[in-house]
Amino acid sequence: MAFERQIAYKIPIKEILNAEYVKQEGWDPNYIIDSSGRRISKVNVIGVVLSKNEGLNFKSITVDDGTGNIEVRSFEEDDVFSRLSVGDIVLVIGKPRAFGSEKYIITGIVKKVTEDSLKLRKLELKLIEMKKSSSAEKTNKSEEVFSIIKELDEKKGSANINEVIEKAEKRGIKDSEEVIKILLENGDIFEISPGQFKIIE
Repeated sequence: MAFERQIAYKIPIKEILNAEYVKQEGWDPNYIIDSSGRRISKVNVIGVVLSKNEGLNFKSITVDDGTGNIEVRSFEEDDVFSRLSVGDIVLVIGKPRAFGSEKYIITGIVKKVTEDSLKLRKLELKLIEMKKSSSAEKTNKSEEVFSIIKELDEKKGSANINEVIEKAEKRGIKDSEEVIKILLENGDIFEISPGQFKIIE
């Protein structure tokens, strides 16, 4: 799959470590698949430098953002990490890579940032996580209400709104009328007469 442009996604390090890594042929960039199913070929992380290391053909730092730590490698002749010290807070933009089960980042940009940048990033990631949770909750509710309507439709030929609401409340869904509106808008169900619904198969 060709990427038109590579967005540097703000992502917690733990997501990179837990993601599936996909290697592509030719010029198409390799990528990771995060927990939301996004294909990410470039990442943007902020964390604290835990250590500086030197391998056989690369230099690296290990960065921790509070969710996990990952090695950031540079294969350039210039030492991009020379001005960094253990304890510095850095912004890293680079490409996720994997060797066996080990994940790391090949750096494109690495620069010192302030502690405020790290605090702001933690807030941003928390907001992203909350949005994902809210979206997942809405999906679960839709699936639950749809299954109630389907069950009643199969038993009785259609589902009465009052019965749907009653069954949904027993399953802990208090806003089933709103969910029904969404199902109607999405074309998952239709109203054959006022307050009577059938599923669309």
